[in-house]
Amino acid sequence: MDKRRDSLDRKKVRLCEMRGATSVFIDAEIDEAGNLVISGQDIGEEPKRLFGDSDYEYWLMVPESEKHRVLPMLSQTVTPGAEGGAFHEDGSPELEDGLLLRRLEQVYGGNACVVSALMDLFRANGIPYSFNTY
Repeated sequence: MDKRRDSLDRKKVRLCEMRGATSVFIDAEIDEAGNLVISGQDIGEEPKRLFGDSDYEYWLMVPESEKHRVLPMLSQTVTPGAEGGAFHEDGSPELEDGLLLRRLEQVYGGNACVVSALMDLFRANGIPYSFNTY
């Protein structure tokens, strides 16, 4: 299997990993039900100041029935240095999931505000989602 195809078969990518007084970890994945889930955890000073606990966890979920709308929207997003265009070999759901995760990584990799940015984008484009915290 070539490297490009192998990268498209992944079911989870790390979008953000920042360590410091407040550490932020955010992943995007396709869960067992086929939903797109962006999950994050903020640990440290800022959650303690805002919420009284040093750990804040959150999840943004687009249902499986709607996630097909996300990739075309992200493909219109211009990212300096990112490869353009989607790559479709067989149109399989697994390949589409891999393309979606890879594009999320290209557009939002390293962005600690990715969850807020995606909620704004989903609202603006009428894509249903849910957001939960712990």
